[in-house]
Amino acid sequence: MKRRIPEQLSLDLLRRALSANNPAMQQHFAEVSVLEAWAKVLGPLARYTEQLSFRDGALYVHVVSATLRNDLFLQRTSLIHKVNETIGRRLLFSIVFK
Repeated sequence: MKRRIPEQLSLDLLRRALSANNPAMQQHFAEVSVLEAWAKVLGPLARYTEQLSFRDGALYVHVVSATLRNDLFLQRTSLIHKVNETIGRRLLFSIVFK
């Protein structure tokens, strides 16, 4: 048998291996990637958001500050675009601020 070049274990490789034939696992990884992308897009402002949940293409976010909630509400279309761009596919369709 010919020896293959070993691949370094990475998060992407692990995701590909686990989600190859499991649609439920693919859905879970999609949800996790949306939540990770939200933290990357918001940067330091992400600490003012709590209770993140992703269901059926909608991200539900509880925002601690009312003024920040209003600002994020006005920027929600650009935030949706940035999160989808960070993920690399279109999973997020709406954001609901509480």
